[in-house]
Amino acid sequence: MLLKEFASVSGKGFGMRLARALNVTPGIAYRWINGEKPTIQRCLQISMYTQNQVRCEEIRPDIDWNLISKYQKPDDSYLESKLCTPKNQI
Repeated sequence: MLLKEFASVSGKGFGMRLARALNVTPGIAYRWINGEKPTIQRCLQISMYTQNQVRCEEIRPDIDWNLISKYQKPDDSYLESKLCTPKNQI
C-alpha cells in the first residue's frame, strides 16, 4: 500500500500523528505522504509505524531493499549513493 493510500484510510490527522511518532515537522510528513522520497532510515521507520502495511519497497522502489536487509544500521548517505538506481535503468 502506498503511504498516500494509507494516510487516506487512516483518517484525519494521520500526517500529524506520523510527524509526532517520527519526531519530524508536519510539513516533512506531508511531503512524504505526497510522494517526496524519505531517507532509508525514515522508510524503515515509516514501515514500522504503519505495521508494515506500507512497505519500504513501495516508498522507495529505487533502492535494493534485499541488500539493505543485510545491514542492521545502514548509513543513509553511503547506502543511498551506492544502491539507488536511476529511474531510466529500472
